[in-house]
Amino acid sequence: MSSKTYDAQPTPQHNARLFVLDADPAICAGERCRWPKPALVDGEAPERIGRFDPSLTYYAASVAFQGERRACEWLERAGFSPFAPSRIVERRHAGRKSLVRRPVFPGYAFVGKTKAQSWHSILREPGVVSLVSSGPTPIVLPPWQMRLLAAADEFDAYDTPKPQNAFSEGQRVRIMGAMWEGLIGQVMRAPESRRIAILLDARGQKLKLDVDVDMLRAA
Repeated sequence: MSSKTYDAQPTPQHNARLFVLDADPAICAGERCRWPKPALVDGEAPERIGRFDPSLTYYAASVAFQGERRACEWLERAGFSPFAPSRIVERRHAGRKSLVRRPVFPGYAFVGKTKAQSWHSILREPGVVSLVSSGPTPIVLPPWQMRLLAAADEFDAYDTPKPQNAFSEGQRVRIMGAMWEGLIGQVMRAPESRRIAILLDARGQKLKLDVDVDMLRAA
């Protein structure tokens, strides 16, 4: 195990130099750290990344790029309790709408251990790059902070709310703003997004526009 030092501004709680404890380079140099992107899942979002146990001591771990879920799986197998707060993201792939989970803190996971476990063992697991540290030992995260992060994750507080679309297909709407100010069109398609497809009759010509929902009013 090695360590790197980085210059930082001193604070009342920390020294002027921060240490990052690195995992064994042999572990993170191979294929085990090149994790694939999370698979797309139809219908519902995939399960959360890891699990939180309030009885444990938690550390923040830097993990391999796009490897939060796989690193948590390895840590769980080793007896730790890791988790990475995540948000649900809607993706389109090959014309199909799917849901995936993306970490709120990309490249990081929170790892819980018991008193009998050593934090050195965390660094030996595949996918773990380093532990966030101040001085020669990693920083123990405050229990209240971990409970807040876990509660927000459980109740999907990190998810981006979907815009409320009050328009329906076939409805007549008036465009407010831009060069189309005051013109009336018909809603062709009203998906759950901010862009609404409008069929506009402008000077005898049929035009199709994608208009932001905030620029539309019922005619």
